Amino acid sequence: MRSTVNRLPLAALLVGSLAAAIAAGPPVAGAATPPLMGTVSCTLTAASTFTPALGYRQGIGGKKVSPRANAKWRVEGTLTACSGAQTGGNPRRPGPIARGEILLKGKADGHQCASLTANGLTVSSVRIKWFDATGNRMPTTKATGSTTVAGLYGGFPPFISLDPITLDPSYVPPGVITFHGAGTVKGTARAFPGGHVTLTAVADRALDSMVTPCNTHQVPSLTFGIDGFTFGGVHGPSSLSIS
Repeated sequence: MRSTVNRLPLAALLVGSLAAAIAAGPPVAGAATPPLMGTVSCTLTAASTFTPALGYRQGIGGKKVSPRANAKWRVEGTLTACSGAQTGGNPRRPGPIARGEILLKGKADGHQCASLTANGLTVSSVRIKWFDATGNRMPTTKATGSTTVAGLYGGFPPFISLDPITLDPSYVPPGVITFHGAGTVKGTARAFPGGHVTLTAVADRALDSMVTPCNTHQVPSLTFGIDGFTFGGVHGPSSLSIS
């Protein structure tokens, strides 16, 4: 009888422990890795393309393109000399960010220089792969936004009056063209979710060298247009920042 009595409290203890474990649910393997947060600012070096080309006009042997076709804008480049402070991300690879690889996709309203100047571009996708100084991959930034274009006008020369001849007061010799972008990092991104993106890209090609491609008053004998710009620091630095 003593043996049976002693086992009763033990059985009750086991049943109670099992019930508590079931109520608590399955054990948690570990908390999710927090996203990378903070700030970063880098020098941008990139090349971009427009499809169809800006100011495209069909010439001999050229492909027919609708005047209403929207130019697709694609930018691929590198981000170097990065500075800033970050927290979170993979604790085994805490950074800081040293460089990045950027891919940007956008679309213009039409494909004429004047419409790009007036309306800018809608940026549907920005993807930035980040790396630390030793080349380890860090969390990725994904964002959307928009871009304006200063200095392109409808081609050269940027007159606002021919009698008397008056240049637009915002014209910057020797025809500097600058893309200004702003966007927001997606909330689901693993790097800087909800952050504000600022882009400044100064084109290497000057407005003064593009008399023909943006001039809509000539009938070309050969197909032409501006197929893109590079951003390599010829007329000023290009950069990207997230805060």
